[in-house]
Amino acid sequence: MRLTHSGNHIPCSGRFKTGRENGRAPVGPVLRAGKTHGVTAQAVLRRAPCGGSAAFLVSASDGLRYWCKVINNPLHPKVPVNEQLVSRLGRLLGAATCDSDLVMIPEALAGWEFRKGYHLKPGWAHGSVALDIIGETRSVPAFLSRGNPKRYAGFYALYDWLVGSNPHWLVGMNEERFCSSHDHGEYFPGGPGWTIESIESHGREPAELPFISGLLDPREVLRLARSLEAVTEATLQSIVASLPPEWPVTDDELRALLVFLLERRVAVAQRLRHIAAAFLSTAEVSASRRRILRSVRCGATIGTHNDEFGNSDP
Repeated sequence: MRLTHSGNHIPCSGRFKTGRENGRAPVGPVLRAGKTHGVTAQAVLRRAPCGGSAAFLVSASDGLRYWCKVINNPLHPKVPVNEQLVSRLGRLLGAATCDSDLVMIPEALAGWEFRKGYHLKPGWAHGSVALDIIGETRSVPAFLSRGNPKRYAGFYALYDWLVGSNPHWLVGMNEERFCSSHDHGEYFPGGPGWTIESIESHGREPAELPFISGLLDPREVLRLARSLEAVTEATLQSIVASLPPEWPVTDDELRALLVFLLERRVAVAQRLRHIAAAFLSTAEVSASRRRILRSVRCGATIGTHNDEFGNSDP
């Protein structure tokens, strides 16, 4: 069962300018929905063994289990904001982020101590659907499989677009050991404590995800570039409008974030196209070389040796 909660719209003060006078594309006002949709936590199952934002596992009204993060977490009140936005933006691109939803903490669970000195309060939490995993890693190259290079491409694109930090991946229990990106509380310039100023000051500079650039599926990289180019303001508005109005992020801040996302998507898409072109060019040369070497082997049986690369062996 999904839950709907009425909230009050947080007005935009107009302090943040988004017109051409700032050299930025104009962005309309953020209009968050009057109702918030999500599921309800029914029981608390356990605390996470570690983590600065003190996640905890609940069973919910839709029959799923969620790892939840609340606004009164030890790290920063904006952690659930970042988590929810990154998850939804990842799904928009088709990147392998964990499925998420908004989870209502009811009065019945209020007071439970999710970290020493921190107790649950009624209200909306970020919830990430619990997966069957063998563990968490920050060493993606250790889990190569046929499916993961496509996933790595999504991680790479999302990390650059949203200026990621402190990347984490969950490794599935399936035979392919598929990786899923999670724990995005420190994404966006300035991390969980990001401000209008930190967002505006970053610009279009690359935010390269370390150590996986050579493991990407080039065709998926190209698809991601096209997906980024197709992102519209209306789509992004619908994503930020889904956040609970009572969460600690103003419409001015979300408006600044919209400008940031719209501007960065172009630069990131261009970088992805360059990466895809380099990969595909190298792949075409390799394929051409393999074709020539195959012809050399065939020719050898009738006394013909014609390897334009000057090699007798592959």
